[in-house]
Amino acid sequence: MRSLFQSYGFDYTIEINPTAKEIEEAVQRFRDRISSSLEDISCCFVVTASHGDLGNIVGSDEEQVNLNGIIKLFDNDKCPKLRKKPKVFIVQACRGDVTDLGVQLKDEPHSGGAVELPDSFTPAAINDMFTVFATQPGYVALRSREHGSHLFTFLEEVFRKHADRDHLYDLFVKVNERMVQQDFQVLKDRGSKGKEYEIAKVTIAMESTLKKLLYLKRQRATHARTSNHSQV
Repeated sequence: MRSLFQSYGFDYTIEINPTAKEIEEAVQRFRDRISSSLEDISCCFVVTASHGDLGNIVGSDEEQVNLNGIIKLFDNDKCPKLRKKPKVFIVQACRGDVTDLGVQLKDEPHSGGAVELPDSFTPAAINDMFTVFATQPGYVALRSREHGSHLFTFLEEVFRKHADRDHLYDLFVKVNERMVQQDFQVLKDRGSKGKEYEIAKVTIAMESTLKKLLYLKRQRATHARTSNHSQV
């Protein structure tokens, strides 16, 4: 992720294994740095990778941080510097304890109607926000012990290949396509001593209040300054 943000000219900061309080303080410092900047900032990204549940992420001290509180730090009132500018939040964390084991495809077409989804926790008064979750509400988010976040892996792959011509939403549609196509292995019975695995599936979730399309422009290596910001 660091090299990806560097390639697009982002000025970024990184926090490693912060406690819940340190997460909140780091995001507030990041917001304050944006607010005091003399540059014309075009957008910002806030990326988190942790344990979590629906609406919360967990610090290294096992204490929870409410995601809605993080997002509100960048609303039009608390961060006027970013009014009418895209604010992107990428969350790699579980949103429940359900594992999606997929379904066996049948020949006949699906006849079901619309599926009722839970209301978004993102307040409607907040504009120009784009939030990506590594999984659907109520479900676990899977990671590789060797390679880390599957979301981050496919994100970097898609962005490097398509970001020069596709806007942000279409990029994450492609990321979701890659995620859905992938079969992941999980322990069939986590409470047993054996290691019998089964196939699991993951679908990302996106919430948007953007009013315009966001394109990322790759920066040349000679550029020393940037108008983009990210917190990882």
